[in-house]
Formats: sequence, C-alpha cells, structure tokens
Amino acid sequence: FTDALRSARVRPIHAAYPQISQALGEAAVSVLLGRDSPADAVHRCAEKADAALLIPR
Repeated sequence: FTDALRSARVRPIHAAYPQISQALGEAAVSVLLGRDSPADAVHRCAEKADAALLIPR
C-alpha cells in the first residue's frame, strides 16, 4: 500500500469531474462489451465531456 502512495494522484477538483468520469466509464464499458469501437466511444466521451465543460465544438 505505501508503495502505491508514491505514484498516487488526487482526482481533479472540478464541478464537471463527476460527469466526465461517468462518460469515461461508459466509454470503456461500451468498448469492452463490443457495443462501440474505441474511436466511436472516445468521440462520444469527448462530446459528453465538452458538454459538461460547456465547450462548443
């Protein structure tokens, strides 16, 4: 456990972090279950993250 603490990082403190984290998890699951290609999953994740951050593309 103490060895892992040397490389541990705190999660970002940002209001949109929970939504972005959820989008990343959903993307990983969709790829692992064969529902999406990695490219499609990442694209959808980026769209959700942009929306959470209110960044238009």
